[in-house]
Amino acid sequence: LGAAWFGLSLHAGSGHDHGPNGHSHGAVQEQASKQSVVSSANQHIKQLVKSNKIDASWEGCAPVKTEQKRFNANPEWVVTYQNTKVTDSAKQNLYVFVDLYGKVKAANHSGK
Repeated sequence: LGAAWFGLSLHAGSGHDHGPNGHSHGAVQEQASKQSVVSSANQHIKQLVKSNKIDASWEGCAPVKTEQKRFNANPEWVVTYQNTKVTDSAKQNLYVFVDLYGKVKAANHSGK
């Protein structure tokens, strides 16, 4: 059993590199650019419109602000849109939350 365990540890598999840059277990995910974050947020708005979760007038809106904020000590991008065509003033702002790698986490009208 001990020989089998020792033999397994010798074959770490592909992507297991102890090259010149140290210990690696595959590709390191790069942080998304601001432009990429906005693109992800725009695509999310299109999906929300398509699924009838928000009015179609949101699809043509451009972001009014894109900034990084911290939520529970974790940085995230917040892309803010404004749509004055929406009659309910409490829902004229739409906030899309995107992680540092470009994945949309949530969207709401409160910004929280």
